[in-house]
Amino acid sequence: MNCTPSCQCFCVVLFLFGMCFFSETGK
Repeated sequence: MNCTPSCQCFCVVLFLFGMCFFSETGK
């Protein structure tokens, strides 16, 4: 994931959302 420092928070949120989504669909 290539993120600029100004958008790092957005990337972190997007990553956490992705982890949540995949853990939900992986049940």
